[in-house]
Amino acid sequence: MLEPTVTTASTEPHRLFIYGRPKVGKTSAVAALPRHLIIDTEVKGKYDNKLVGGTSYCEGATSMVVEGLGMLKEAYDYLEANQDSYDFVVLDTIDHIEAWATESICKAHGAKHIGDIPHGKGWHLMRSKVIQIVEQFARVSKHIIIVGHQKDGHDEEGIEVEKINLTGKLKTHLCSIMDGVGRITRDTEGVIMIDFRTGINTDAGCRIPTLAGQIHELEWKSIYPDTIK
Repeated sequence: MLEPTVTTASTEPHRLFIYGRPKVGKTSAVAALPRHLIIDTEVKGKYDNKLVGGTSYCEGATSMVVEGLGMLKEAYDYLEANQDSYDFVVLDTIDHIEAWATESICKAHGAKHIGDIPHGKGWHLMRSKVIQIVEQFARVSKHIIIVGHQKDGHDEEGIEVEKINLTGKLKTHLCSIMDGVGRITRDTEGVIMIDFRTGINTDAGCRIPTLAGQIHELEWKSIYPDTIK
């Protein structure tokens, strides 16, 4: 019989989304995590018949460079069979997964553009596909970290927009299933910072009380105190 239980609040996020400008140091930061696996979608080319990705420039990174939904499924199958080997699984970046899902939906419907599929169905199918992929990886990960890019631009008052560069409804849905969304920046001395402060021009925020509303140097131990001793 189903009975209610008293919750002990989590002190660290199971699902974390980090985003920032290109080359700010997001991949290097996640490569510093212990017992990590980075699913690297940032394919730069090939060398010695092997795909070269963003992690190829990060010393010590444990990664699988993938291109397309087929290889992404292979990475998932590997992770499912080796769940206990990793404390942190990183999808870097979500931008390419959105692009692959869009391409797949367009191909299935014989459309050149996702908006050409009638009644907005294409956008709905793409969102559902991306969320399904994230949920699959999350369920076989002790902790999952999604990496994305920051949108460039300014609002009507000239204030810099500090939001995630994803399709509107996909971004909203993805952020809603995260425990925390942190914006990665560098301070005036070049130190990598993570910003969980909420606001009109940002998508950041966090439901973990010790992290909510905070901006501080990116130290993984402070975000995952129970996992990283």
